[in-house]
Amino acid sequence: MKWAIIRIAGLVLLLAGVAVLLPGDGAEAWPPPANCYDFTTGGGWFTPTPLGNDKANFGFEVGYKNGPPPPPLRGNLNYIDHNNGMHFKATTVDTYTAYSCTDASGRDCDDRAFSGKAEVNGMTGYTYAAEVIDDGEPGNKPKGHDRFMLTVSGPNSFSYHADSGGAPCTASTCGIDGGNIEVHKECTSP
Repeated sequence: MKWAIIRIAGLVLLLAGVAVLLPGDGAEAWPPPANCYDFTTGGGWFTPTPLGNDKANFGFEVGYKNGPPPPPLRGNLNYIDHNNGMHFKATTVDTYTAYSCTDASGRDCDDRAFSGKAEVNGMTGYTYAAEVIDDGEPGNKPKGHDRFMLTVSGPNSFSYHADSGGAPCTASTCGIDGGNIEVHKECTSP
């Protein structure tokens, strides 16, 4: 089984997928992140690990959909964790990065990471990093293994992380329980 190490907002996550070396001891990230003028949409639900037994729902649209190069970056993300009642809403999308990936079954997939500012339960002052993986149709298990990950930080040392697959995950455990994540358009860069 292959593993991937992916950096999100200062965190390092160990994921099933492609080997990624982070810069440090002379190594370069592989594959390098790409400036990608595509866009990604998704929605669905999963049971966040290790946070509880109830569902979390998410819906988002993010990336470069319209306009001449470089088209304006735009997006939105809503997320509700029914385990604790947290309602998260992105108020900005400041970054959008594309990665190629290989899933736990050895298939190619598309990985997008984005970040910005957010509200939690209507209160401002939060930041987030999200990572979404488009890995097969339909997106949910057992056929597809689309994946949703969200990290939120904020006032009073608030820290939250949810992952639809857990880490590490296997081909049978990775993925959202319902819904779909879709990368649209071919990745183009300037």
